[in-house]
Amino acid sequence: MLSWSGGAWLRLWLAASAPAPGGTFDDQLQWTAPPGCPTHAQVLKSVERLTAEVRPEVTAAATVSRRGDGWVVELVITSTTGRSRHVLTADDCHTLVDAVVLIIAVHLDPGAGTPSASTEPAAEQPEAANSGAESEAANSGAASEARPGAASEAKPGAASEARPETRSEARESAALSGGSSSRDSDAAAPTDAGRSAAARRLRRLDRPKPRRRREPPAETAAKPASLGAASRRRGGTRSRRPALALGGFAAFGVGTVPQTDVGPGIVAALAFSRWRLELAGQHWFPQRTQIPDHDPAGAVIDAWSAGLRGCPLVVDSAAGGWELPLCLGVEAGVVRARPVALDRVAVRVGPWLAAGASPRLHWRFKRWASLWIGADALAVVLAPRFRADGLPQGDGVFYRSRPFVARAVVGLEFRLTTQPRR
Repeated sequence: MLSWSGGAWLRLWLAASAPAPGGTFDDQLQWTAPPGCPTHAQVLKSVERLTAEVRPEVTAAATVSRRGDGWVVELVITSTTGRSRHVLTADDCHTLVDAVVLIIAVHLDPGAGTPSASTEPAAEQPEAANSGAESEAANSGAASEARPGAASEAKPGAASEARPETRSEARESAALSGGSSSRDSDAAAPTDAGRSAAARRLRRLDRPKPRRRREPPAETAAKPASLGAASRRRGGTRSRRPALALGGFAAFGVGTVPQTDVGPGIVAALAFSRWRLELAGQHWFPQRTQIPDHDPAGAVIDAWSAGLRGCPLVVDSAAGGWELPLCLGVEAGVVRARPVALDRVAVRVGPWLAAGASPRLHWRFKRWASLWIGADALAVVLAPRFRADGLPQGDGVFYRSRPFVARAVVGLEFRLTTQPRR
């Protein structure tokens, strides 16, 4: 016949009344983390410590990555009520894991980390049973077996009666103390100071880190305000050093030689941020003029000229590569007349001078190349007149330059040095 001592009956009763462990969450948790962070098994174990039951409709996916000197986790929880996304940052990966475990446990079991109503009376029953067990053990000599169990069960009950924990405090202390729960009889109850520190620590995880404003270097801060405003004009900065450009063009118009002015030219330019300086040279192809009633007598007229222009930028679209400079300047040159069937007329050369405006439209299809068109409107200040002695009509003048010049110009420009993009 078997005999049972009071301590044996007490241990059997405690084993039967202990709550059954919660279900597994392994298939519902996806955990991705670099080396140095807790593994999937460690996170799963911490979650199961906090939960009394597992809701099968809840799934969680967490991805941990490095960000600078800290860590960031993106947690997505899906359930029948919807989908929630949490992004947390911290300096330590284990701190992030504590917060993730707490959030997952709350979705699985809203009462995670808090003592349930069904377990609170059970903490008092072993104390009453222990008193009977002690009296029985005194008669049988087994009091030493009952006292350790009574002491271990009485402490959690006494702590819960002295100060009941709120649900938020229990969750925070459970998650941030390494996954301990109210069901672990060996874990010590957190103190008031520990709970407050845990709550502040969890709130700091959800709070975004403020971006540090970089102070400008001393040299930049010491620059005059006028230079700063000029550098910020039109959305960016531009070098004060001019860009050197060379190009060619062709012009068509009237006014310099008889009939039509047609000729090529070259241009060199210094392009500054808001204006440009141009120096151009061009040649006008020879044109034939005849003396009335003296056919074939006449002359072949051609010309050479050079121009200097200053061009402020009226429109400057850096985004589209368009520039509209309005050039103002002067042109000076010579007009040459070579007589035809005039024996007593030598080759004549006369000075020519004009001033006016020349608008341009530049399209920079490459950073170092641009295509441009323009127009010249000039007033002739000094025009040559060519005479031949012995002509019966007038004063013997057989050619005189017109008092105005109008031309259309098209050209291509290449920049030998470039400025930074604005």
